[in-house]
Amino acid sequence: MSTKTIEEIRDKKVLYLIIVAALGYFVDTYDLLVASLVRTKSIISLGLASESNSGLIKQIGISFEVWQSAGLLIGGLLFGILGDKLGRKRVLFGSIAVYSIANLLNGLLVPEMPFLLESYKALRFFSGLGLAGELGIGITMISEIMSAQKRGYGSMMVVSFGILGIVFAACLSIYTSISWNTMFLIGGGMGVALLFLRMVISDSLIYKTQKASSISKGDIVALLTKPKLLKKFLICIAIGFPSYFVVGLPIKFAPNFGEAFGLEGVSIAITILTFYITLSLADLLANYISQQVKSRKKVLYFFNVMCFISISIFCFIPPQNAFQYHFIYTPLLGFSIGYWALLVTTTSETFGSNLRATTTTVVPNIIRALFIPISSAFLLFEGVYSTITSATIVGFICCLIAIIGTFFLKETFGRDLNFVEE
Repeated sequence: MSTKTIEEIRDKKVLYLIIVAALGYFVDTYDLLVASLVRTKSIISLGLASESNSGLIKQIGISFEVWQSAGLLIGGLLFGILGDKLGRKRVLFGSIAVYSIANLLNGLLVPEMPFLLESYKALRFFSGLGLAGELGIGITMISEIMSAQKRGYGSMMVVSFGILGIVFAACLSIYTSISWNTMFLIGGGMGVALLFLRMVISDSLIYKTQKASSISKGDIVALLTKPKLLKKFLICIAIGFPSYFVVGLPIKFAPNFGEAFGLEGVSIAITILTFYITLSLADLLANYISQQVKSRKKVLYFFNVMCFISISIFCFIPPQNAFQYHFIYTPLLGFSIGYWALLVTTTSETFGSNLRATTTTVVPNIIRALFIPISSAFLLFEGVYSTITSATIVGFICCLIAIIGTFFLKETFGRDLNFVEE
């Protein structure tokens, strides 16, 4: 077989992996946000709270987010370690199956069920648990199969297209009369369909070579106890702090922030739609610029500054009406954290192949689970200060942590990933 033919086959395999990973992340993001979109409708429909009791609806909604975040945290750890020990492809099957079943069951909840609130929380936990494995494992496979100079483009396409799953969910919520139950069932059904697509992908040569060696794989104890590894791990997490401040508070709880600003008609569905369209475009731009300037770190610095500016504008020069919240401030916030794909790619390039799936899966899910301490800090400050002042304090702390993390980050562009952590 000629060298040209081998390269063509390899390119087709790369293209197919990117398509499958992008579709997988599309379903991942749809399922991750659908609970936020239908949160209020489902709580009222199931009789967990009355429509007039906005305080209880908010309290129950935050508890759902916390349980989902806990699932993401534990699932990121579980599927990441298994990805290094058992193989990337095999673990993807398990993660997809878990979140698909959880979302299908979530769509089947009815008011007459015993332990209804506890069941809803448990299903959000298991949904988060399964969703935790999708992105990190997918990016790990792409990083290992693509060339050092082009892998950023692969991650860019996966994440930018995948985020449109949220846009799809928002469009269903805004422009159709589909019930909240059906929204969950659609997500679960798409996940089941993904299982068939995943059957034809395979693990990378880098992983297969590592699998045959005797080196320790997915060693979370070493990651947390060896100073060099722990430092790299914490740096990657620190850079993501602002992203889940923005997503977790002014976006997912847009109606509550609109009320704090004295605005009427702020819609979570429209907010999510405009936010994630902008975020998807920013992800494309961030990875493209990173490839052009041949640096991850410089682009991350740029977004650190943009995030600080956008949070400052949001808090100190607030929107005057719902239109401004939806179409000016939300896109600004979305653009400012459009480095998600770049951060996941950087994490994958930072660690050796025996810890790559673990870290690339755990880091984004720890960042997602940061909603727990971020929301706790916000609620703590809100007991003393106003909603907006509390958001300002917490937002600025998150930006400062990210800037410090980026400062200590080592440049990873063009790194050969065929190495292990001893």
